[in-house]
Amino acid sequence: MTRGGYHFTALRSWGYRIGLAARDALTASEAIERGVGDRSSHIKAISNHFGLAGEHHSLHVEPLRWLWLGETQATKGLQHFLAQGDDRIRLFLRALAPTIPWPSDLEELSVGAEIPSGRGRIDLLIHGKAHGRTWGAVIEAKFENGLKGNPLSEYMRHGAKLKMALMPDVAGKRTGALIVLGKKLSRPSRKKMSRNARWRFVHWREVLRRFDAGLTEPTVDEEFRRFRRTLWERTGSVR
Repeated sequence: MTRGGYHFTALRSWGYRIGLAARDALTASEAIERGVGDRSSHIKAISNHFGLAGEHHSLHVEPLRWLWLGETQATKGLQHFLAQGDDRIRLFLRALAPTIPWPSDLEELSVGAEIPSGRGRIDLLIHGKAHGRTWGAVIEAKFENGLKGNPLSEYMRHGAKLKMALMPDVAGKRTGALIVLGKKLSRPSRKKMSRNARWRFVHWREVLRRFDAGLTEPTVDEEFRRFRRTLWERTGSVR
């Protein structure tokens, strides 16, 4: 049998002469080749999943290796780049909470970072208007830190005061999302969220994937693309 230009029977015979480790490696390599199957179809599926065909995609560039983002830097950076276009804000909302029917004509959009609220600060706050209603998201962004010290109930009340409808998923009525955006959910954080049932955990990977796949703009914003690529790296989303 020949795969990838190698004759495995001949290689196996050679392996029997040079030792067990080599024989095991050859057997494993043949099994991997069988398991992979049609590589081109797998590559196409991966490309489609991540939206890699788009010229704006951040995985086409290298991250800023010199920059180690902190949580505040990340949210301030997102505020800066998202505020440069309403379409970016609408896309980010869809990436955060794709089950909410975000209006395409959402306007009067605002994005803020480190917003004082009660005993804490909301990491990222987005809101806008459509059809006489307020739509938006209250976001607690995390890398390594947990939720200890974050008054989620106060942040929720902040969103409610802006007139976001934050009730559990009810078709056609929910206009706001309460999102913990993180790398993983620790046991203490999971317990805290169980006491704040309207909040949802979303992995950075999924938000970045959906955002990059959906981004279309007349020109490529290289600074924004490098920033997103650095976020991919910082959140462990490409490992």
